[in-house]
Amino acid sequence: MAKVLQLRHGSTAEHANFTGTLAEVTVDTDLKTIRVHDGATEGGHALAKLAEVVRSINSTTPDSNGNVNVPTYTHPNSGVTAGTYNKVTVNAQGHVTGASNVSFATVATSGKYSDLSGRPTIPATPKAYVTATGKSGTSWYRTWSDGFKEIGFIYSANMLNGNEQTVTLPWRMPSNNYHISYTPLTDSTGNGNFIEQTFYRKSQTTTKFVFQQAFLAKTGLNFYVCGY
Repeated sequence: MAKVLQLRHGSTAEHANFTGTLAEVTVDTDLKTIRVHDGATEGGHALAKLAEVVRSINSTTPDSNGNVNVPTYTHPNSGVTAGTYNKVTVNAQGHVTGASNVSFATVATSGKYSDLSGRPTIPATPKAYVTATGKSGTSWYRTWSDGFKEIGFIYSANMLNGNEQTVTLPWRMPSNNYHISYTPLTDSTGNGNFIEQTFYRKSQTTTKFVFQQAFLAKTGLNFYVCGY
């Protein structure tokens, strides 16, 4: 009958509290490996299984001491001269394959406009431009950079021949010195023909003006006011 050699054995936890005698060998039933004891170390020294032993790294096998000597890696040159660049070309692997320096125009950080070369000429008196506009219903205004202001609005109050009318401006004018013009909005005779109308301006302020008219029927007026 064959004889069986059975070594002392136990779980990993049991080995953690066991100190074997010098040169004693036990079996770790959890890790499925043997442990070699030195008479001092609890648990002894677990030996690696074949599957745990490094056999090669990138086709390089261990030497007699178990060391894997991997050749030193030398990154290939990209072909770009070492230096500092403000524009580079990078391939899909993240390698720089081209580089150059882009020239930028010098930006002035001090000085006067007159010091610049190739500058556009600024006229001594620039052309006026619109700085503000507004609208409310049928009324509107426009203000220019030189102080000129325009206002347009409809005046539709009942107006009889010879009556004085006080018109309040929708917006304030810059001064009392402004021009007033008007056009009739409706047929003042009722038969399809405009009759001659006379408009007398009696007084004006920055917010209103008073006029007197001479015609026979009710009508509406479209006023245009402008001035500085």
